[in-house]
This record gives sequence, structure tokens and C-alpha cells, in this order.
Amino acid sequence: MKKTRIMVALLIPLLLLAGCGPAQLEQSVEVQPDETAFLINIEDTDQQGKFKSVEFLEENKVSAARIILPLRERSTGRMWFSYEYIPTARVITVKRTPVTREWTDDPDTGTSNKSQKLAIESLDSIGFSAGATIMAHITEADAARYLYHFNGVQLEEIIDANIRGYCQKELASRFGQLKLEDCKLQKARVFDEVEKATIDKFEPMGITIDYFGASEGLCFDDPKIQEAINKQVQAEADIETAKQEKLAQDERNKTLLAKKLAESEALTSAAEQDAKAQQVRNQMLIDAARAQAEAASLKLEQKEALQLEADLYAKKAEADAKVEAAKNLKELRILPAGSALLHGLDK
Repeated sequence: MKKTRIMVALLIPLLLLAGCGPAQLEQSVEVQPDETAFLINIEDTDQQGKFKSVEFLEENKVSAARIILPLRERSTGRMWFSYEYIPTARVITVKRTPVTREWTDDPDTGTSNKSQKLAIESLDSIGFSAGATIMAHITEADAARYLYHFNGVQLEEIIDANIRGYCQKELASRFGQLKLEDCKLQKARVFDEVEKATIDKFEPMGITIDYFGASEGLCFDDPKIQEAINKQVQAEADIETAKQEKLAQDERNKTLLAKKLAESEALTSAAEQDAKAQQVRNQMLIDAARAQAEAASLKLEQKEALQLEADLYAKKAEADAKVEAAKNLKELRILPAGSALLHGLDK
């Protein structure tokens, strides 16, 4: 009896300890600023049936930066404490960061370390390749459409697979309608057309193409053709260089001629200015001489006038003196009447 009590006393703590199940710990998912999150119930069969709907995804878009997952108990054994907590929903995020890719044959220039060049053939069956670059992103408004079409696959993978394949097809189709020489001449136009077509193709799927264009020149599969093209391009470059050098020399000659003409005009202008200045100086000398002559003439006239005035004054004084003397003689009657000294004053 005593042993039984001891065993019961030992079993009770063990049973109490065994009756404690696992703790219900909160599970959460952090959403980054460049991500759009969707909370999808993974146990609701009705919702799983609606998962292929863009409208359903829009309804389950979550704006929180931290999402708390709903949990439920799941049995893991036969005992009442054999269970665990599992989430009944999962979070799917769509990254909106712009992605840039470059497709070339050289791992040193391309985004990937494997050849991603776009293989093309001209109308006259001459094979060549073209490098290209592209940038794309997913907007907040298009996140649900992107998730609907690509089920959470990263944008980098979609660009290198789906979009690259489409661009390859469109470039091959357009270049395939042109002869080799036209392929070189119309490369820019073809890439512009493919860019527009790619934008129109993937915009309804939630991908915004920012740009698409060539990243390097056309590279021909046959080395001999490539060598001939290189020589042709080099010859054209040499001709263009010669033209540019001639134009530059012509410009230098024009500049030198203009400089010489300017110098000649400057010298002529300086000589004309000196001549005009000399004329002014000569005129000033003539005016000064004329002024001096006029002043001298005026002084001479003034001198003669003064002399004449002096003479007249002297004669007048002499006459006045004779008149006065005659008056005195007449009054004294010293001289006989009719005397020549009276000068007829007695009459």
C-alpha cells in the first residue's frame, strides 16, 4: 500500500508535466518598403478556387509592414499534448524594384555569365547576333496582375525567360525581312518597333517595360563576313575622318583669313584715323594762324586809328590855339586891319 502511494505521488507530477502542450508562439512576416504583400488562406478551399482571379488577389492585398499569421492546432501524436501550431495562411510578396538586364555573348559585359545574345538571320540567310539591354519594374497597382500571371516568380527570371524569348522572336521576324545591308541601316528602327511591341505585350500582365534597346553592334556568325564588315567600317571611318579633317582645315583657313582681313582692316582704319587726326591738326594750325593774322590786323588798325586820332587831336589843338591867339590879337588891335597874321579874323 505504501509503495502504491509512492508510485502515484511520483506519477502525478509526470502526468502534469506531460499534459502541457507546446506554447502558441506568434508568427509574423516582415514586408519590405519595395514589396507588395498578399495574405492567402491556404486551408479555405473556396478561396483556393478563387486564387486564379485578379480581383481575389486585390481583395487580399495587405498594406501592413508586419503581418501576423493566423494559427491552428495540428495533432502530431496520440496523446492529448501531442500537437503543434501551424499557420492557416501564407504571405506572398511581389518585389517592385526595377530590374535591368543586359543580354550579350560576353560574361564581362552581360548581366549573366552565360551567352544571352539574340540570334538573328537576314533575308539573304546571313546569321548574326545582337546584344540588347532592358529595364522593367512592377507598379503597386499591377502587383496583383503580375502575381496572377507569374505566381510569384522573381522579375529577373521572367525578363531572362519570357521577355527575352519574345524579344528574340520579334527581332528575328523583323530582321528576317531585310537584306544584310538594310539590317545595318535599319537596326535602330527595328529595335524601336520591338520595344513598343514588348511594352504592349507585357503591360497587361503587370510588367512595365521602361526601355529596350541595342547594347552593342551586330556581330556576324561567319568570321570572314565579320572581317569584311570590319574592313568596310574601317574604310568608311577613314573616309569620314578625312572629311572631318578637311572640314576642320577649311574652318582653320577661314579663321586665319578672317584674322588677316581683320588685321588689314585694323591697319587701314588706323591709317585713316591718323590721316583724319592730321587733317584736324592742320585745320587747327590754319585756324590758329588765321586768328593770329586777324589779331595782328586788328592791332594794326587800332594803332593806325590811334595815330590818326592823335594827329587830328594835334591839328585841332593847333587850330584852337590859332583861334585863341587871333581872338587875343583882335582884342589888342595890335595888328593893322587886313594883316595876313589875322587870317581874315578881322572881317
